[in-house]
Amino acid sequence: MPRQAAAFLKLKGARELDRKLARLEKRTAKKVMRKALRAGGKVILAEAKRRAPKRTGALAASLKVRAAKRSRRRRGVAVIVATAEGWFKGDEFYGAFVELGTEDMEAQPYVRPAYDAKKGQAVQVIMTEAGRGIEAEAQKA
Repeated sequence: MPRQAAAFLKLKGARELDRKLARLEKRTAKKVMRKALRAGGKVILAEAKRRAPKRTGALAASLKVRAAKRSRRRRGVAVIVATAEGWFKGDEFYGAFVELGTEDMEAQPYVRPAYDAKKGQAVQVIMTEAGRGIEAEAQKA
């Protein structure tokens, strides 16, 4: 079974954000948060592309931000930074091997260090975009 790397961001001011989101329709609140999370994910994505090993550039070019699959265990919305088709899939299937290593190859992490370096900036972007989205939706009502 392949190893998975997961990281979570703690948002300061999340209680206030939750109160504002609760005033919106559930579907609208998810839309606002998905957009905000994608914006934050793009901050980490840019750093991951910069840090990715560049033999041909295909690995860096294949990195994308996308919505995570729904889960019964996880509430709300999530985004992930991974190769376009997902870890261990597609032409750049080796991206996870590079990130996590194998028994024959030492890890050369690039996504996790990107997350560690840019998580503060990503949180700021998420909070700003969520605030803008809530305001925009409130004005529509």
